[in-house]
Amino acid sequence: MVEPKGRLIVFEGVDAAGKTTLCDDLCESLRHKQLPVQRYQFPGKTPGTLGELVDRIHHHHRDKFCIPGVNPCALQLLHIAAHIDIIESAIKRAVSEGAWVVLDRFWWSTYVYGRDGGVSEQSLELMIQLEKTAYSGPIRPPIP
Repeated sequence: MVEPKGRLIVFEGVDAAGKTTLCDDLCESLRHKQLPVQRYQFPGKTPGTLGELVDRIHHHHRDKFCIPGVNPCALQLLHIAAHIDIIESAIKRAVSEGAWVVLDRFWWSTYVYGRDGGVSEQSLELMIQLEKTAYSGPIRPPIP
């Protein structure tokens, strides 16, 4: 019998576009078909992860961390670090073990929100190139 291959499925879009709902619905459908499913969100909301910390810094830097402002370039670097952390610590393993991984956001958001925040295109391209290096082995998402 051939071992099932895992998959990486990515939903991308602006805030409130419906990504989370689509991810949840797809996960439910895949589980109904008795497929192994894991769901992740960038930068992350899982307690105890770098992604969860980056999300808190992003949204609560003033009230929770007493940081008056976060430079947009530095913020995008934090997001990239969180992405790489979960890719290396969980996503690669899940896909190689046959799971269907549903991902809410991708590095494309780093580019869009970075440009919107005034980060130079050159800086964003370098950051994204770093993240792209993490996509190897069992995971090969579409990388233009």
